[in-house]
Amino acid sequence: MKVTNGFFFVSLGIASTLAGCGSSSAEPAEPAAGPTKMEARASTAEATPKIAAAECEREMKCKMVGESLKFSSMEHCQKVKSEALTKDFNEDADCKNGISATDLDECVTKTTAQTCDGLSSVIGNAERSAECGSRDLCMD
Repeated sequence: MKVTNGFFFVSLGIASTLAGCGSSSAEPAEPAAGPTKMEARASTAEATPKIAAAECEREMKCKMVGESLKFSSMEHCQKVKSEALTKDFNEDADCKNGISATDLDECVTKTTAQTCDGLSSVIGNAERSAECGSRDLCMD
C-alpha cells in the first residue's frame, strides 16, 4: 500500500510540473539591443609588467641584457620597458577603457617568439613590433 501512495504522489508531481511548463504562452525575453558578448579586458597596470617581461625575455635572448649592453640587468630592462609602456598607455585616452585580454595574450606570445634579426637597429617604441602598443591593445 505504501508503494502505491508514493507512486501516486510522484506521478501527480510530474504531471503538475509538465502541465505548468506546457501552459505558458509567454515568449522568451528578447536580448538587449547591441552586442551581448563582453570582451575580456585587463587594466594597463596588469598589462604593463606582462609586456615588459616578454620584451625583456626577448632582449635577453638577443643578448641585449648584461653589463656594458643596452640593459645592464633584467631589472633595468623591465624598469625601462615599463616606463615606456606606462607613458604610451597614459597618452592614449582609449586605454582608460582597458586593454583587450585576447590581444594582450597575443602580444606577449608574439613578442617572446620574435627573432633577434635587426633588433639592435630599432629605436624607441618601434621595438614593440609585436603589436603591443596602445594603438594595438587599448579598447575604444
